[in-house]
Amino acid sequence: MKYALTAPLTSKTVSNQFKQLAKLIATSSTLMLDLSEVANIDSAGLALLVELKNLAQGKQCKLSFHKSEIVERLCQLYKIIL
Repeated sequence: MKYALTAPLTSKTVSNQFKQLAKLIATSSTLMLDLSEVANIDSAGLALLVELKNLAQGKQCKLSFHKSEIVERLCQLYKIIL
């Protein structure tokens, strides 16, 4: 299943996004999050992606990411592998 995120991934939005994405992870064996349209992300958004990856591993869901340039740069800066 492919799911596109277009809203900012910030401290103001991650709580609601986590709830929605956790439900998708719980009901999917494979999920690709398309982040190519995400133009605004902060440390809370990056933490959300890491937490989703950890949740998916525990739920036996293969989670992958299609990252925007800004998401990719932040991952490189903080040495995070998604």
